[in-house]
Amino acid sequence: MSFELSKIDWNAISAISTFLAVLVALFYQPFLNRRKVVLDTNLRTENGNIHFIYLCITNKGEKPIWIVSGGLLFEDGEKKVVKFMDDDTLPKKLEPSEFIICPTPIMEYNYKIKDLFAKDSLGKFWYLKRKQRKELDKNIRICKDHNPPLVRSKPAEYVERPKPKSKS
Repeated sequence: MSFELSKIDWNAISAISTFLAVLVALFYQPFLNRRKVVLDTNLRTENGNIHFIYLCITNKGEKPIWIVSGGLLFEDGEKKVVKFMDDDTLPKKLEPSEFIICPTPIMEYNYKIKDLFAKDSLGKFWYLKRKQRKELDKNIRICKDHNPPLVRSKPAEYVERPKPKSKS
């Protein structure tokens, strides 16, 4: 078997390029039309010197999308807790490039916040990207440094997970 650089099989090159063009035509448009939701945090100063962090949910896709809930995951001691921040504003249909800011602030107490999330109507969870996570950590440091310490008026109430029934 010999391989000659001077002779090029144009039929093979044409077949491969046609195949690649068909692949691009089939998969490029669904790639553009996919759902895209971006989470971000906003730092606001209210009452002169008290800082609050709010969750902002933005639809970056080409089609409307229903956002069912938004919230945060945090640790309270050894417990991992989910807190929903969507009073009467969610569920809401977000048009392309529309955003919603959850009315409840993120930092109420000094908990270790694990992550922020939004859930759409198809059941997909959207989380903070790395850049927004770093910005959230920076905003948390600002709140801890400048806000007065928060004190709970009553202990947090948690619903215990039901114990599995024994098989006996």
